[in-house]
Amino acid sequence: MKGTEIQRIGVLGCGLMGSVIAEVCARNGRDVVVVVANAMLVEL
Repeated sequence: MKGTEIQRIGVLGCGLMGSVIAEVCARNGRDVVVVVANAMLVEL
């Protein structure tokens, strides 16, 4: 990917798959932001 290489990754959720995605991206030199939803913040 010349000129458009991805530098920052956003991961929603940090369960098994989200944590692995975040770790792989971080180990490969990318900035990673992980957001975990909190049920107490959700109003129905």
